[in-house]
Amino acid sequence: MTETPDSLYEEDFYAWTRQQAELLRRLPTIGNEFDPEHIAEEIEDLGRSELRVAQVTLRTHHRAFSQARIFRARRTRRSLGR
Repeated sequence: MTETPDSLYEEDFYAWTRQQAELLRRLPTIGNEFDPEHIAEEIEDLGRSELRVAQVTLRTHHRAFSQARIFRARRTRRSLGR
């Protein structure tokens, strides 16, 4: 099943930004007054920024989960008198 730009945008924003940047770069430059290369770079930067935010969020949640698990284990050991 081929993903549409809408579904890719919703399911994998990073992949969507890379796809859209590539499509912009393929547009013919003759007759276009916009700057496809810089626009493509900005779109890719958005994707990288979103990816970094997601990675930091995952690391933060993982760290909090690990700390909570350690706390519960220590509390359990104390209550068992170890």
